[in-house]
Amino acid sequence: MKPVPSLVEWQDLWEAWDAVTQKMIPEKELISKPIKLRNECIFYLGHIPTFLDIHITRATTGNPTEPADFRNIFERGIDPDVEDPSKCHAHSEIPAEWPAVDAVLKYQEKVRARALALYRSGEAERNAYISRALWLGFEHEAMHLETLLYMLIQSDKALPPPGTVTPDFAALDKQAETLAVENEWFTIPDANIDVGLDDDGEYPDSSHYFGWDNEKPRRSAHVKSFRAKARPISNGEYAAYLDNTGRHGK
Repeated sequence: MKPVPSLVEWQDLWEAWDAVTQKMIPEKELISKPIKLRNECIFYLGHIPTFLDIHITRATTGNPTEPADFRNIFERGIDPDVEDPSKCHAHSEIPAEWPAVDAVLKYQEKVRARALALYRSGEAERNAYISRALWLGFEHEAMHLETLLYMLIQSDKALPPPGTVTPDFAALDKQAETLAVENEWFTIPDANIDVGLDDDGEYPDSSHYFGWDNEKPRRSAHVKSFRAKARPISNGEYAAYLDNTGRHGK
């Protein structure tokens, strides 16, 4: 594994993030809330650079990017409580009025420039604490890109991705029917596997630079033999299952 994501990987991620937040969400809809127990969409626009800036600041022992008080509202979002989904975990204060979109985008630009400067100076790869911070910010942004997309699916105001052409669904249906093959079952033999890593997160070394808490510590496990199909269940197969079981109304 490389010490940090490459600049090309960052640019690709930022391009995808900008496409979703600036081209798939109409600006007036940024203050909408597609899911009740989540923040308005504009929160995520500010949360991503704020999260990255917090970790870069800790790793470099530098000063937060201005406006530093953005972390008061963008640090932590609303999430359902695992034990009681009708309640939320503790989160950052929700302002009476969110900052202007232009102000958030300017802040995002400054944080991105701060990250790029760490690459130009060589600190991104030379300093393991900074490497860890950048990996954390990169994976966090990639995960939130997915989160935001599944939120937008529940909004009737979301726009198609830029450059999207409406598919010819009838032609795709015929093609899928022509190319369809049986979804075979396969037996996966039992095996001993090693997963995870040993890393307390405080003193990174050169062998690895980042791991989520559920990836630690390194452990071994015996996986029993099991059967699995060759590919995911298709919509057609699921529809046939509903027909055969009479579960349409459930």
